[in-house]
Amino acid sequence: MRNAMRSGATLAAAMLVLLTGISCQPGSIQLGPDGKKVRTLSMAEIDRKLAQYVQVEMAFDATGLPRPQRELLRKLIEAGEMIERAFWAQAFRDGWKIRKQLEGSDDPRAAKLHHLLLLNAIPFDRFNEFEPFLGESERPAGAGFYPEDLTKEELEAYIGEHPEQKEALLNPYTVVHRQGERLNAVPFHVEYRKWVEPASKLLFEASQLARNRSLKKFLRSRSVALLTDNYYQSDLDWIDLRRNTIELVFGPYETYEDHLMGVKAAYEATIAVKDPEESERLQIYVKNLNALEQNLPIDGRFKRGEIALDSPMVVVTDIFRGGDIGHGYQPVAANLPNDPRVHEAKGTKKTFWKNMMKARLEKIIQPMAREILAEDQLDHMTGQAYFNVVLMHEIAHALGPRWIGEGGDRRPVTELLQEEYSAIEEGKADVAGLVSLEWFMDREIIPASLAPQHYVSYLGGLFRSIRFGITEAHGKASMIAINWHREREALVYDSGTGRWRVDFDKIPDSIRELARELLMIEATGDYERSRNLSEKYAVKGPDVKATLKRVDDLPVDIEPIYSVKWE
Repeated sequence: MRNAMRSGATLAAAMLVLLTGISCQPGSIQLGPDGKKVRTLSMAEIDRKLAQYVQVEMAFDATGLPRPQRELLRKLIEAGEMIERAFWAQAFRDGWKIRKQLEGSDDPRAAKLHHLLLLNAIPFDRFNEFEPFLGESERPAGAGFYPEDLTKEELEAYIGEHPEQKEALLNPYTVVHRQGERLNAVPFHVEYRKWVEPASKLLFEASQLARNRSLKKFLRSRSVALLTDNYYQSDLDWIDLRRNTIELVFGPYETYEDHLMGVKAAYEATIAVKDPEESERLQIYVKNLNALEQNLPIDGRFKRGEIALDSPMVVVTDIFRGGDIGHGYQPVAANLPNDPRVHEAKGTKKTFWKNMMKARLEKIIQPMAREILAEDQLDHMTGQAYFNVVLMHEIAHALGPRWIGEGGDRRPVTELLQEEYSAIEEGKADVAGLVSLEWFMDREIIPASLAPQHYVSYLGGLFRSIRFGITEAHGKASMIAINWHREREALVYDSGTGRWRVDFDKIPDSIRELARELLMIEATGDYERSRNLSEKYAVKGPDVKATLKRVDDLPVDIEPIYSVKWE
Protein backbone atom coordinates (compact mmCIF):
# COMPACT_ATOMS: atom_id res chain seq x y z
CA MET A 1 0.00 0.00 0.00
CA ARG A 2 1.33 3.44 -0.96
CA ASN A 3 1.14 5.95 1.86
CA ALA A 4 0.79 9.67 1.16
CA MET A 5 3.62 10.41 3.63
CA ARG A 6 6.19 7.83 4.74
CA SER A 7 5.74 8.81 8.36
CA GLY A 8 2.00 8.15 8.19
CA ALA A 9 1.13 11.84 8.46
CA THR A 10 -1.50 12.96 5.97
CA LEU A 11 -0.51 14.95 2.93
CA ALA A 12 -2.69 17.84 4.06
CA ALA A 13 -1.09 17.87 7.49
CA ALA A 14 2.34 18.03 5.89
CA MET A 15 1.34 21.06 3.86
CA LEU A 16 -0.26 22.81 6.80
CA VAL A 17 2.95 22.45 8.80
CA LEU A 18 4.91 23.65 5.82
CA LEU A 19 2.77 26.79 5.65
CA THR A 20 3.67 27.82 9.18
CA GLY A 21 7.11 28.80 7.91
CA ILE A 22 6.08 30.20 4.54
CA SER A 23 7.63 33.59 5.16
CA CYS A 24 11.21 32.35 5.13
CA GLN A 25 13.58 33.30 2.31
CA PRO A 26 12.67 32.36 -1.29
CA GLY A 27 13.86 28.96 -2.43
CA SER A 28 14.79 27.97 1.12
CA ILE A 29 14.50 24.59 2.77
CA GLN A 30 11.94 23.91 5.48
CA LEU A 31 11.42 20.92 7.73
CA GLY A 32 8.39 18.76 6.94
CA PRO A 33 6.41 16.75 9.56
CA ASP A 34 8.25 13.53 8.70
CA GLY A 35 11.65 15.05 9.46
CA LYS A 36 12.49 15.37 5.77
CA LYS A 37 13.60 18.62 4.18
CA VAL A 38 10.99 20.18 1.95
CA ARG A 39 11.72 22.81 -0.69
CA THR A 40 9.40 25.78 -1.10
CA LEU A 41 9.03 27.63 -4.38
CA SER A 42 10.87 30.87 -4.96
CA MET A 43 8.98 34.00 -5.99
CA ALA A 44 10.27 33.59 -9.54
CA GLU A 45 8.99 30.01 -9.71
CA ILE A 46 5.58 31.06 -8.41
CA ASP A 47 5.45 33.92 -10.91
CA ARG A 48 6.19 31.51 -13.75
CA LYS A 49 3.29 29.34 -12.72
CA LEU A 50 0.93 32.30 -12.45
CA ALA A 51 2.07 33.45 -15.89
CA GLN A 52 0.47 30.30 -17.32
CA TYR A 53 -2.82 32.19 -17.06
CA VAL A 54 -3.91 35.38 -18.79
CA GLN A 55 -6.67 37.31 -17.05
CA VAL A 56 -9.71 38.18 -19.15
CA GLU A 57 -12.51 40.41 -17.91
CA MET A 58 -15.91 38.74 -18.23
CA ALA A 59 -18.20 41.65 -17.37
CA PHE A 60 -21.96 41.34 -17.76
CA ASP A 61 -24.49 44.16 -17.60
CA ALA A 62 -27.68 42.85 -15.99
CA THR A 63 -29.32 46.24 -15.59
CA GLY A 64 -31.49 45.71 -18.66
CA LEU A 65 -33.06 42.53 -17.26
CA PRO A 66 -36.38 42.61 -15.36
CA ARG A 67 -35.90 42.75 -11.59
CA PRO A 68 -37.26 39.18 -11.00
CA GLN A 69 -34.67 37.84 -13.46
CA ARG A 70 -31.89 39.71 -11.73
CA GLU A 71 -32.98 38.30 -8.37
CA LEU A 72 -33.15 34.83 -9.89
CA LEU A 73 -29.61 35.19 -11.23
CA ARG A 74 -28.40 36.32 -7.80
CA LYS A 75 -29.92 33.22 -6.21
CA LEU A 76 -28.31 30.95 -8.80
CA ILE A 77 -24.88 32.52 -8.37
CA GLU A 78 -25.17 32.16 -4.60
CA ALA A 79 -26.08 28.49 -5.09
CA GLY A 80 -23.12 28.14 -7.44
CA GLU A 81 -20.82 29.42 -4.70
CA MET A 82 -22.02 26.57 -2.48
CA ILE A 83 -21.20 24.09 -5.25
CA GLU A 84 -17.76 25.67 -5.56
CA ARG A 85 -17.19 25.04 -1.87
CA ALA A 86 -18.25 21.39 -2.11
CA PHE A 87 -15.90 20.88 -5.06
CA TRP A 88 -12.91 21.97 -2.98
CA ALA A 89 -13.61 19.09 -0.61
CA GLN A 90 -13.88 16.70 -3.55
CA ALA A 91 -10.66 17.84 -5.21
CA PHE A 92 -8.54 17.64 -2.04
CA ARG A 93 -10.10 17.05 1.35
CA ASP A 94 -8.10 19.64 3.25
CA GLY A 95 -7.58 22.12 0.42
CA TRP A 96 -9.87 24.65 2.06
CA LYS A 97 -7.83 24.57 5.29
CA ILE A 98 -4.70 25.36 3.28
CA ARG A 99 -6.56 28.16 1.54
CA LYS A 100 -7.66 29.72 4.83
CA GLN A 101 -4.16 29.54 6.29
CA LEU A 102 -2.72 31.26 3.22
CA GLU A 103 -5.42 33.93 3.47
CA GLY A 104 -4.30 34.65 7.01
CA SER A 105 -0.71 35.45 6.05
CA ASP A 106 0.60 38.90 5.13
CA ASP A 107 3.69 37.47 3.46
CA PRO A 108 3.96 38.37 -0.29
CA ARG A 109 4.80 34.79 -1.27
CA ALA A 110 1.79 33.50 0.64
CA ALA A 111 -0.45 35.91 -1.29
CA LYS A 112 0.83 34.56 -4.61
CA LEU A 113 0.55 30.95 -3.45
CA HIS A 114 -3.01 31.77 -2.41
CA HIS A 115 -3.73 33.02 -5.94
CA LEU A 116 -2.19 29.87 -7.41
CA LEU A 117 -4.27 27.72 -5.07
CA LEU A 118 -7.46 29.54 -6.08
CA LEU A 119 -6.70 28.83 -9.73
CA ASN A 120 -6.15 25.10 -9.13
CA ALA A 121 -8.39 24.39 -6.09
CA ILE A 122 -5.62 21.97 -5.09
CA PRO A 123 -1.95 22.49 -4.06
CA PHE A 124 -0.87 20.89 -7.35
CA ASP A 125 -0.31 22.53 -10.73
CA ARG A 126 -2.99 21.32 -13.13
CA PHE A 127 -0.97 22.52 -16.13
CA ASN A 128 2.22 20.67 -15.16
CA GLU A 129 1.28 17.03 -14.54
CA PHE A 130 -0.06 17.99 -11.07
CA GLU A 131 3.36 19.04 -9.86
CA PRO A 132 3.12 20.15 -6.21
CA PHE A 133 3.64 23.83 -5.48
CA LEU A 134 3.40 23.33 -1.72
CA GLY A 135 5.69 20.58 -0.49
CA GLU A 136 6.83 17.63 -2.59
CA SER A 137 4.15 14.96 -2.09
CA GLU A 138 2.17 13.61 -5.03
CA ARG A 139 -1.48 14.39 -5.66
CA PRO A 140 -3.62 11.48 -4.41
CA ALA A 141 -4.88 9.61 -7.46
CA GLY A 142 -8.36 9.50 -6.01
CA ALA A 143 -8.48 13.22 -5.19
CA GLY A 144 -10.80 13.67 -2.20
CA PHE A 145 -13.09 10.80 -3.18
CA TYR A 146 -11.06 8.01 -1.57
CA PRO A 147 -8.56 7.60 1.29
CA GLU A 148 -5.26 9.19 0.26
CA ASP A 149 -3.32 5.95 0.54
CA LEU A 150 -5.86 3.74 -1.26
CA THR A 151 -4.53 2.13 -4.44
CA LYS A 152 -6.53 0.84 -7.36
CA GLU A 153 -5.22 -2.67 -6.72
CA GLU A 154 -6.33 -2.58 -3.10
CA LEU A 155 -9.79 -1.31 -3.99
CA GLU A 156 -10.27 -3.93 -6.70
CA ALA A 157 -9.11 -6.68 -4.34
CA TYR A 158 -11.47 -5.42 -1.63
CA ILE A 159 -14.40 -5.40 -4.08
CA GLY A 160 -13.48 -8.93 -5.11
CA GLU A 161 -13.81 -9.99 -1.48
CA HIS A 162 -16.93 -7.85 -0.87
CA PRO A 163 -18.91 -7.92 -4.16
CA GLU A 164 -22.04 -6.76 -2.35
CA GLN A 165 -20.35 -3.37 -1.87
CA LYS A 166 -19.23 -2.90 -5.47
CA GLU A 167 -22.20 -0.82 -6.60
CA ALA A 168 -21.93 1.57 -3.67
CA LEU A 169 -18.13 1.93 -3.76
CA LEU A 170 -18.08 2.63 -7.50
CA ASN A 171 -21.20 4.78 -7.53
CA PRO A 172 -20.42 8.15 -9.17
CA TYR A 173 -22.03 9.96 -6.23
CA THR A 174 -20.33 8.40 -3.21
CA VAL A 175 -17.16 9.10 -1.23
CA VAL A 176 -15.10 6.15 0.04
CA HIS A 177 -13.85 6.13 3.65
CA ARG A 178 -11.90 3.66 5.74
CA GLN A 179 -13.38 2.25 8.93
CA GLY A 180 -10.76 -0.10 10.29
CA GLU A 181 -10.31 -2.84 7.69
CA ARG A 182 -13.58 -1.93 6.02
CA LEU A 183 -14.27 0.52 3.18
CA ASN A 184 -17.54 2.43 3.40
CA ALA A 185 -19.35 4.46 0.73
CA VAL A 186 -20.99 7.69 1.87
CA PRO A 187 -23.45 9.44 -0.50
CA PHE A 188 -22.49 12.91 -1.72
CA HIS A 189 -25.61 14.48 -0.24
CA VAL A 190 -24.52 13.21 3.19
CA GLU A 191 -20.78 13.89 2.84
CA TYR A 192 -21.29 17.43 1.51
CA ARG A 193 -24.60 18.29 3.17
CA LYS A 194 -23.32 21.58 4.65
CA TRP A 195 -23.05 22.94 1.08
CA VAL A 196 -25.57 21.00 -0.99
CA GLU A 197 -28.45 21.65 1.40
CA PRO A 198 -28.09 25.46 1.15
CA ALA A 199 -27.59 25.10 -2.63
CA SER A 200 -30.78 23.06 -2.86
CA LYS A 201 -32.70 25.67 -0.87
CA LEU A 202 -31.43 28.46 -3.11
CA LEU A 203 -32.45 26.58 -6.27
CA PHE A 204 -35.95 26.14 -4.88
CA GLU A 205 -36.13 29.84 -4.03
CA ALA A 206 -34.91 30.63 -7.56
CA SER A 207 -37.67 28.42 -9.00
CA GLN A 208 -40.24 30.62 -7.26
CA LEU A 209 -38.86 33.61 -9.16
CA ALA A 210 -38.80 31.85 -12.54
CA ARG A 211 -41.57 32.73 -14.98
CA ASN A 212 -40.54 30.18 -17.59
CA ARG A 213 -42.35 26.93 -16.78
CA SER A 214 -39.60 24.61 -17.97
CA LEU A 215 -36.96 26.49 -15.97
CA LYS A 216 -39.18 26.45 -12.89
CA LYS A 217 -39.63 22.69 -13.26
CA PHE A 218 -35.93 22.04 -13.70
CA LEU A 219 -34.85 24.17 -10.74
CA ARG A 220 -37.28 22.34 -8.48
CA SER A 221 -36.28 18.88 -9.65
CA ARG A 222 -32.57 19.70 -9.43
CA SER A 223 -33.17 21.09 -5.93
CA VAL A 224 -34.52 17.67 -4.95
CA ALA A 225 -31.77 15.79 -6.81
CA LEU A 226 -29.04 17.52 -4.80
CA LEU A 227 -30.54 16.00 -1.64
CA THR A 228 -30.94 12.48 -3.05
CA ASP A 229 -28.12 12.06 -5.62
CA ASN A 230 -30.75 10.85 -8.08
CA TYR A 231 -30.24 13.15 -11.06
CA TYR A 232 -32.06 11.22 -13.78
CA GLN A 233 -35.37 13.11 -13.83
CA SER A 234 -33.79 16.52 -13.38
CA ASP A 235 -31.37 15.74 -16.24
CA LEU A 236 -34.38 15.07 -18.45
CA ASP A 237 -35.95 18.32 -17.25
CA TRP A 238 -32.72 20.19 -18.04
CA ILE A 239 -32.70 18.96 -21.64
CA ASP A 240 -36.38 19.94 -21.88
CA LEU A 241 -35.71 23.63 -21.14
CA ARG A 242 -37.51 25.69 -23.77
CA ARG A 243 -37.78 29.42 -24.52
CA ASN A 244 -35.64 30.17 -21.47
CA THR A 245 -33.25 33.11 -21.30
CA ILE A 246 -31.27 31.80 -18.31
CA GLU A 247 -29.16 28.66 -18.77
CA LEU A 248 -27.14 26.75 -16.19
CA VAL A 249 -25.06 23.64 -15.69
CA PHE A 250 -25.45 22.56 -12.10
CA GLY A 251 -24.45 19.30 -10.44
CA PRO A 252 -21.89 16.48 -10.42
CA TYR A 253 -20.98 15.53 -13.98
CA GLU A 254 -17.40 15.03 -15.16
CA THR A 255 -15.07 12.37 -13.74
CA TYR A 256 -11.77 14.06 -14.66
CA GLU A 257 -10.75 14.49 -11.00
CA ASP A 258 -10.85 10.75 -10.28
CA HIS A 259 -7.53 9.34 -11.51
CA LEU A 260 -7.95 6.19 -9.42
CA MET A 261 -11.03 4.56 -10.96
CA GLY A 262 -12.35 7.28 -13.26
CA VAL A 263 -15.92 7.01 -11.95
CA LYS A 264 -16.51 9.73 -9.34
CA ALA A 265 -18.34 12.80 -10.61
CA ALA A 266 -17.29 16.28 -9.51
CA TYR A 267 -19.63 19.18 -8.77
CA GLU A 268 -19.68 22.10 -11.18
CA ALA A 269 -21.85 25.15 -11.80
CA THR A 270 -22.13 27.70 -14.58
CA ILE A 271 -24.74 30.43 -14.75
CA ALA A 272 -25.32 31.93 -18.18
CA VAL A 273 -27.61 34.02 -20.35
CA LYS A 274 -28.79 32.41 -23.57
CA ASP A 275 -28.45 33.85 -27.07
CA PRO A 276 -31.69 32.59 -28.73
CA GLU A 277 -30.79 33.60 -32.30
CA GLU A 278 -27.34 31.98 -32.36
CA SER A 279 -28.74 28.89 -30.63
CA GLU A 280 -31.41 28.51 -33.29
CA ARG A 281 -28.82 28.57 -36.09
CA LEU A 282 -27.29 25.37 -34.74
CA GLN A 283 -30.43 23.26 -34.86
CA ILE A 284 -29.66 21.94 -38.37
CA TYR A 285 -26.85 19.89 -36.83
CA VAL A 286 -29.20 18.27 -34.30
CA LYS A 287 -31.46 17.06 -37.09
CA ASN A 288 -28.66 14.93 -38.55
CA LEU A 289 -27.51 13.01 -35.46
CA ASN A 290 -28.79 9.68 -36.74
CA ALA A 291 -27.04 10.14 -40.09
CA LEU A 292 -23.81 11.04 -38.30
CA GLU A 293 -24.07 7.90 -36.15
CA GLN A 294 -24.42 5.75 -39.26
CA ASN A 295 -21.44 7.56 -40.82
CA LEU A 296 -19.07 6.47 -38.04
CA PRO A 297 -16.17 4.34 -39.39
CA ILE A 298 -17.05 1.13 -37.51
CA ASP A 299 -19.10 -1.95 -38.29
CA GLY A 300 -22.86 -1.41 -38.24
CA ARG A 301 -23.41 -3.84 -35.37
CA PHE A 302 -21.58 -1.44 -33.05
CA LYS A 303 -23.64 1.58 -34.04
CA ARG A 304 -26.57 2.74 -32.02
CA GLY A 305 -30.06 2.61 -33.43
CA GLU A 306 -32.33 5.63 -33.58
CA ILE A 307 -30.82 8.40 -31.45
CA ALA A 308 -33.20 10.60 -29.52
CA LEU A 309 -33.37 13.83 -31.49
CA ASP A 310 -34.29 15.96 -28.50
CA SER A 311 -30.69 17.10 -28.23
CA PRO A 312 -30.63 20.90 -28.08
CA MET A 313 -27.67 23.18 -28.69
CA VAL A 314 -27.46 26.47 -26.83
CA VAL A 315 -25.11 29.42 -27.27
CA VAL A 316 -24.67 31.40 -24.07
CA THR A 317 -22.64 34.03 -22.26
CA ASP A 318 -21.60 32.72 -18.89
CA ILE A 319 -21.46 35.07 -15.92
CA PHE A 320 -20.34 32.60 -13.22
CA ARG A 321 -18.22 29.47 -13.05
CA GLY A 322 -17.62 27.31 -10.02
CA GLY A 323 -16.53 23.81 -9.12
CA ASP A 324 -14.85 21.47 -11.59
CA ILE A 325 -15.37 23.75 -14.60
CA GLY A 326 -13.88 26.76 -12.84
CA HIS A 327 -10.34 25.52 -12.17
CA GLY A 328 -7.46 24.78 -14.49
CA TYR A 329 -8.64 23.93 -18.01
CA GLN A 330 -11.44 26.30 -19.06
CA PRO A 331 -13.95 24.56 -21.38
CA VAL A 332 -15.57 26.55 -24.16
CA ALA A 333 -18.28 23.94 -24.73
CA ALA A 334 -19.84 20.90 -23.08
CA ASN A 335 -22.01 17.92 -23.98
CA LEU A 336 -24.00 16.81 -20.95
CA PRO A 337 -25.28 14.91 -19.04
CA ASN A 338 -23.00 11.84 -19.06
CA ASP A 339 -25.59 9.34 -17.83
CA PRO A 340 -26.05 6.78 -20.65
CA ARG A 341 -29.66 6.22 -19.52
CA VAL A 342 -30.41 9.86 -20.30
CA HIS A 343 -28.67 9.52 -23.67
CA GLU A 344 -31.03 6.68 -24.57
CA ALA A 345 -34.18 8.31 -23.25
CA LYS A 346 -33.65 11.92 -24.31
CA GLY A 347 -30.22 12.70 -25.72
CA THR A 348 -27.81 15.37 -24.53
CA LYS A 349 -27.50 19.14 -24.48
CA LYS A 350 -24.56 20.93 -26.09
CA THR A 351 -23.64 24.23 -24.48
CA PHE A 352 -21.30 26.76 -26.12
CA TRP A 353 -19.93 29.65 -24.05
CA LYS A 354 -19.29 32.29 -26.68
CA ASN A 355 -17.43 34.72 -24.41
CA MET A 356 -15.06 31.93 -23.34
CA MET A 357 -14.56 30.74 -26.92
CA LYS A 358 -13.68 34.24 -28.10
CA ALA A 359 -11.19 34.67 -25.26
CA ARG A 360 -9.51 31.32 -25.94
CA LEU A 361 -9.11 31.99 -29.65
CA GLU A 362 -7.69 35.50 -29.22
CA LYS A 363 -5.56 35.02 -26.09
CA ILE A 364 -4.37 31.40 -26.40
CA ILE A 365 -4.85 29.69 -29.77
CA GLN A 366 -3.78 32.42 -32.20
CA PRO A 367 -0.62 33.54 -30.34
CA MET A 368 0.48 29.91 -30.02
CA ALA A 369 -0.32 29.12 -33.66
CA ARG A 370 1.93 31.94 -34.84
CA GLU A 371 4.85 30.25 -33.10
CA ILE A 372 4.42 26.59 -34.03
CA LEU A 373 2.46 26.24 -37.30
CA ALA A 374 4.06 26.30 -40.75
CA GLU A 375 3.95 29.88 -41.92
CA ASP A 376 2.22 29.03 -45.22
CA GLN A 377 -0.60 27.32 -43.26
CA LEU A 378 -1.17 30.06 -40.66
CA ASP A 379 -3.96 31.64 -42.68
CA HIS A 380 -5.93 28.41 -42.29
CA MET A 381 -6.18 28.99 -38.53
CA THR A 382 -9.54 30.83 -38.48
CA GLY A 383 -12.19 31.60 -35.92
CA GLN A 384 -15.01 30.01 -37.95
CA ALA A 385 -13.05 26.80 -38.53
CA TYR A 386 -12.10 26.58 -34.88
CA PHE A 387 -15.75 27.03 -33.88
CA ASN A 388 -16.77 24.27 -36.33
CA VAL A 389 -14.18 21.89 -34.86
CA VAL A 390 -15.38 22.60 -31.32
CA LEU A 391 -19.01 22.31 -32.42
CA MET A 392 -18.49 18.89 -34.00
CA HIS A 393 -16.40 17.73 -31.03
CA GLU A 394 -19.41 18.29 -28.77
CA ILE A 395 -21.81 16.69 -31.24
CA ALA A 396 -19.53 13.65 -31.48
CA HIS A 397 -19.76 13.14 -27.72
CA ALA A 398 -23.36 12.14 -28.41
CA LEU A 399 -22.27 9.52 -30.96
CA GLY A 400 -20.93 6.01 -30.55
CA PRO A 401 -21.38 3.17 -28.04
CA ARG A 402 -22.58 3.78 -24.50
CA TRP A 403 -23.22 0.26 -23.20
CA ILE A 404 -21.51 -3.14 -23.49
CA GLY A 405 -23.54 -6.34 -23.34
CA GLU A 406 -27.25 -7.05 -23.39
CA GLY A 407 -30.12 -7.15 -20.92
CA GLY A 408 -29.15 -7.55 -17.29
CA ASP A 409 -25.48 -7.95 -18.26
CA ARG A 410 -25.25 -4.47 -19.78
CA ARG A 411 -22.47 -2.35 -18.35
CA PRO A 412 -21.63 1.26 -19.17
CA VAL A 413 -18.46 1.87 -21.18
CA THR A 414 -17.23 4.19 -18.43
CA GLU A 415 -17.17 1.32 -15.95
CA LEU A 416 -15.18 -0.97 -18.23
CA LEU A 417 -12.58 1.57 -19.35
CA GLN A 418 -12.19 3.00 -15.83
CA GLU A 419 -9.55 5.75 -15.55
CA GLU A 420 -8.75 5.47 -19.28
CA TYR A 421 -12.27 6.43 -20.34
CA SER A 422 -12.04 10.23 -20.14
CA ALA A 423 -9.04 10.47 -22.48
CA ILE A 424 -10.46 7.89 -24.90
CA GLU A 425 -13.77 9.75 -25.04
CA GLU A 426 -12.14 13.15 -25.55
CA GLY A 427 -10.00 11.77 -28.35
CA LYS A 428 -12.99 10.06 -29.93
CA ALA A 429 -14.95 13.30 -29.88
CA ASP A 430 -12.11 15.09 -31.67
CA VAL A 431 -11.74 12.67 -34.56
CA ALA A 432 -15.35 11.51 -34.84
CA GLY A 433 -16.21 15.20 -34.96
CA LEU A 434 -13.88 15.71 -37.92
CA VAL A 435 -15.36 12.67 -39.65
CA SER A 436 -18.77 14.28 -39.12
CA LEU A 437 -17.49 17.56 -40.54
CA GLU A 438 -16.61 15.66 -43.72
CA TRP A 439 -20.22 14.43 -43.87
CA PHE A 440 -21.52 18.00 -43.75
CA MET A 441 -18.97 19.18 -46.31
CA ASP A 442 -19.88 16.33 -48.69
CA ARG A 443 -23.44 17.64 -48.63
CA GLU A 444 -22.38 21.30 -48.89
CA ILE A 445 -24.05 22.15 -45.59
CA ILE A 446 -20.58 23.39 -44.65
CA PRO A 447 -18.39 24.62 -47.54
CA ALA A 448 -15.89 21.96 -48.60
CA SER A 449 -13.34 24.71 -49.13
CA LEU A 450 -13.04 24.99 -45.34
CA ALA A 451 -11.43 21.53 -45.01
CA PRO A 452 -7.82 22.83 -44.76
CA GLN A 453 -8.95 25.35 -42.14
CA HIS A 454 -10.58 22.59 -40.10
CA TYR A 455 -7.47 20.42 -40.14
CA VAL A 456 -5.08 23.24 -39.22
CA SER A 457 -7.42 24.47 -36.48
CA TYR A 458 -7.56 20.89 -35.19
CA LEU A 459 -3.75 20.78 -35.08
CA GLY A 460 -3.64 24.07 -33.19
CA GLY A 461 -6.14 22.70 -30.69
CA LEU A 462 -4.07 19.55 -30.14
CA PHE A 463 -0.98 21.51 -29.17
CA ARG A 464 -3.00 23.82 -26.97
CA SER A 465 -4.35 20.82 -25.04
CA ILE A 466 -1.02 19.06 -24.42
CA ARG A 467 0.16 22.21 -22.68
CA PHE A 468 -2.14 21.14 -19.82
CA GLY A 469 0.05 18.07 -19.38
CA ILE A 470 -0.67 14.56 -20.58
CA THR A 471 -2.16 13.33 -17.32
CA GLU A 472 -5.16 15.63 -17.95
CA ALA A 473 -7.77 13.90 -20.15
CA HIS A 474 -7.78 16.43 -23.02
CA GLY A 475 -3.97 16.67 -23.01
CA LYS A 476 -3.56 12.89 -23.00
CA ALA A 477 -6.04 12.47 -25.86
CA SER A 478 -4.25 15.14 -27.89
CA MET A 479 -0.82 13.61 -27.28
CA ILE A 480 -2.12 10.26 -28.54
CA ALA A 481 -3.49 11.97 -31.66
CA ILE A 482 -0.30 13.90 -32.43
CA ASN A 483 1.85 10.77 -32.28
CA TRP A 484 -0.72 8.73 -34.21
CA HIS A 485 -0.84 11.26 -37.07
CA ARG A 486 2.92 11.78 -36.97
CA GLU A 487 3.46 8.04 -37.37
CA ARG A 488 1.32 8.14 -40.53
CA GLU A 489 3.05 11.31 -41.80
CA ALA A 490 -0.24 13.20 -41.69
CA LEU A 491 1.47 15.70 -39.40
CA VAL A 492 5.01 16.73 -40.32
CA TYR A 493 7.61 18.42 -38.11
CA ASP A 494 10.30 20.60 -39.68
CA SER A 495 13.31 20.44 -37.36
CA GLY A 496 14.87 23.36 -39.20
CA THR A 497 12.08 25.82 -38.50
CA GLY A 498 10.65 24.07 -35.43
CA ARG A 499 7.20 24.24 -37.02
CA TRP A 500 4.44 21.74 -37.82
CA ARG A 501 2.31 21.32 -40.90
CA VAL A 502 -0.66 19.22 -41.93
CA ASP A 503 -0.39 16.92 -44.96
CA PHE A 504 -3.85 17.56 -46.40
CA ASP A 505 -3.73 14.40 -48.52
CA LYS A 506 -2.96 12.05 -45.61
CA ILE A 507 -4.79 13.60 -42.66
CA PRO A 508 -8.35 12.47 -43.60
CA ASP A 509 -7.41 8.77 -43.62
CA SER A 510 -5.35 9.09 -40.45
CA ILE A 511 -8.30 10.74 -38.69
CA ARG A 512 -10.69 8.01 -39.78
CA GLU A 513 -8.26 5.29 -38.64
CA LEU A 514 -7.89 6.87 -35.21
CA ALA A 515 -11.65 7.36 -34.96
CA ARG A 516 -12.11 3.66 -35.74
CA GLU A 517 -9.56 2.64 -33.11
CA LEU A 518 -11.08 4.77 -30.35
CA LEU A 519 -14.66 3.83 -31.24
CA MET A 520 -13.77 0.14 -31.20
CA ILE A 521 -12.16 0.49 -27.78
CA GLU A 522 -15.45 1.93 -26.55
CA ALA A 523 -17.57 -0.56 -28.50
CA THR A 524 -15.77 -3.53 -26.90
CA GLY A 525 -14.95 -1.95 -23.52
CA ASP A 526 -11.41 -3.21 -24.03
CA TYR A 527 -9.44 -1.79 -21.10
CA GLU A 528 -6.15 -3.44 -22.10
CA ARG A 529 -6.40 -2.08 -25.62
CA SER A 530 -6.91 1.41 -24.22
CA ARG A 531 -3.92 0.98 -21.90
CA ASN A 532 -1.74 -0.21 -24.76
CA LEU A 533 -2.76 2.78 -26.87
CA SER A 534 -1.89 5.15 -24.03
CA GLU A 535 1.45 3.52 -23.32
CA LYS A 536 2.49 3.69 -26.97
CA TYR A 537 1.20 7.12 -27.97
CA ALA A 538 0.69 9.23 -24.81
CA VAL A 539 4.38 10.13 -24.75
CA LYS A 540 6.12 13.45 -25.37
CA GLY A 541 8.85 12.95 -27.93
CA PRO A 542 11.79 15.33 -28.41
CA ASP A 543 10.03 17.22 -31.23
CA VAL A 544 6.97 17.87 -29.07
CA LYS A 545 9.14 18.92 -26.14
CA ALA A 546 11.00 21.35 -28.40
CA THR A 547 7.68 22.76 -29.63
CA LEU A 548 6.38 23.26 -26.10
CA LYS A 549 9.60 25.01 -25.19
CA ARG A 550 9.01 27.49 -28.04
CA VAL A 551 5.74 28.60 -26.47
CA ASP A 552 6.80 28.29 -22.85
CA ASP A 553 6.47 32.04 -22.30
CA LEU A 554 2.89 32.15 -23.62
CA PRO A 555 -0.09 31.65 -21.32
CA VAL A 556 -1.63 28.18 -21.27
CA ASP A 557 -5.22 29.22 -20.59
CA ILE A 558 -7.32 32.11 -19.43
CA GLU A 559 -8.32 33.17 -15.94
CA PRO A 560 -11.83 34.58 -16.32
CA ILE A 561 -12.59 37.54 -14.05
CA TYR A 562 -16.36 37.62 -13.70
CA SER A 563 -18.34 40.69 -12.70
CA VAL A 564 -22.02 41.58 -12.95
CA LYS A 565 -23.47 45.07 -12.96
CA TRP A 566 -26.77 44.69 -11.13
CA GLU A 567 -27.98 48.29 -10.76
